[in-house]
Amino acid sequence: MDLAPTRADVAYAADSPSQRLDVWLPEDAQDGPELPAVLFVHGGGWYYGSRTMAAPKVGPLLAGGFVVASLDYRLSGEAPFPAAVEDVIAAVRFLQGLPEVDEHRVVLFGESAGANIACVVGALADQVPPWPAAGSGGSEHDDGTPVPRVAAVVDWYGPTDFTLMDSHAAEIGCAPSTHSADDSPESRYVGSPLRTAPEAAAQAGPLPHLASAGDAPLPAFAIAHGTADCTVAPGQAELLVDALERRGDRPWVTWLEGAEHSDARFDAELLAPTIGWLREVLART
Repeated sequence: MDLAPTRADVAYAADSPSQRLDVWLPEDAQDGPELPAVLFVHGGGWYYGSRTMAAPKVGPLLAGGFVVASLDYRLSGEAPFPAAVEDVIAAVRFLQGLPEVDEHRVVLFGESAGANIACVVGALADQVPPWPAAGSGGSEHDDGTPVPRVAAVVDWYGPTDFTLMDSHAAEIGCAPSTHSADDSPESRYVGSPLRTAPEAAAQAGPLPHLASAGDAPLPAFAIAHGTADCTVAPGQAELLVDALERRGDRPWVTWLEGAEHSDARFDAELLAPTIGWLREVLART
């Protein structure tokens, strides 16, 4: 059964009616110490989906002692990249300001396109985004200040390099895919065909931001991917794992053998261990 939010349809920014989130508080949260929080970022190819997609995770996360929030962000039909990334950044800032939340223990949990966004925000920790700030083409809430650091990022089957998605799918024997097509979800998210916008396509993934972070500390990453995913092939996760390990980071990586994209096995088999991993990571922060 879906749980009603403690606070529903809350505006976290003022650029668009899309910028709303729901918040669930554990019992007695208002009477105790500040709590860790998980911000869920839904998938849907950047062009559909909603914050209601967090429903299967809300109860287990609440039981784990987390404040839970799930946001809507501007989809590609309304505004292309970096709008969705800016919205998640704004939602993190909003969540960090809630009296029940420990601002140092906020987690991003994303699936598919939402995992892509979460990874970009996590990789940008303490960096100024490499796109125009407010007053020079950016959004009203993108003021050129550094991106707030989150404690951890949970990446379930998220894309990391749009230009390699078709070749990665071919590597595992999938039917030809069209991620690089001029009308693909990735092209629509970037705002123009990938072939004409290589810089934007790169910036819309986490890899260049990991490189620009240098030796600065980053959030802990939990990466999970199905080995039979033909929508976002596992080579995409391998890129992120390799980039983090080159930095000396040690992501928690889970390969679900035979699992496909958005497979129900992720919630059934991996949600509880992921909550356990988060509790361990946040206990060290």
